[in-house]
Amino acid sequence: MSTELATIAFTPEKLDLLKRTICQGSTDDEFELFANVCRRTGLDPFARQIFAVKRWDSQLKRNTMAVQVSRSSIRVPNAESSS
Repeated sequence: MSTELATIAFTPEKLDLLKRTICQGSTDDEFELFANVCRRTGLDPFARQIFAVKRWDSQLKRNTMAVQVSRSSIRVPNAESSS
């Protein structure tokens, strides 16, 4: 089993599309964080493996972004490592 992290690369066009669609309404910092999490984990937001979710934070009194992964993106690496 490899211990290397998977990575994903985005073209400038894909980053623009990501910002306009999947991360719509995110701040520049939230967007950069989300893109870096995608790159680092190798999860593809266009394949619906990872999501940028806005939620109300009652302490901050504003929407904040949370990174959420799909169930299938968790199962796939586990299934591969058990074979």
